[in-house]
Amino acid sequence: MEQQGIDGPPPVPEDQQIHCAFANDTPNLQIIRIENIEGWYFERVVFPGQTLGFRATVEAVVQIYTCDHAGCLLDDHVRCLDLCVEGPFEGCTIRTLTNQIS
Repeated sequence: MEQQGIDGPPPVPEDQQIHCAFANDTPNLQIIRIENIEGWYFERVVFPGQTLGFRATVEAVVQIYTCDHAGCLLDDHVRCLDLCVEGPFEGCTIRTLTNQIS
């Protein structure tokens, strides 16, 4: 059985990874999670006003959970390619990060 990576980088060569940024522009705590990549699980807490940078694969999809006093609910799904700020793939532009923050 293959061990699933939790805190490490995606299980692909570095030249196939993209650098992404997610900005929490809500007043609530958010949890982002990637679990659609075989052999890799990624989860981070993003505080209000915080921008989190991370590496992922083009195929990865971020699940966004928004939390309040009653708990956390799945709020949205976003392709990592749409959060890309740097990478060897078409569509990775700093403009994506600017749109996410504003």
